Amino acid sequence: MENNLRGLQQLIKISDDQILTMYKALKPYQSTKDELLNLAHEFEFLYGAVENANFVYSLIEVYEKKGFFKKESK
Repeated sequence: MENNLRGLQQLIKISDDQILTMYKALKPYQSTKDELLNLAHEFEFLYGAVENANFVYSLIEVYEKKGFFKKESK
């Protein structure tokens, strides 16, 4: 619960439009691995939202196992 509250507190610094864009990127098949890594770095280094970045890093591991990344166009 404490981590959830800390994560929510970190999101206050981010605009609503940006949060919506990030939320959409987290859905299965919507982002490549590189796009999610960039999102995690943005959370961590641009906004200081470490709890949220850690969530995205964990999600990347799950997406790798399940094959949930967006297919990169050639």
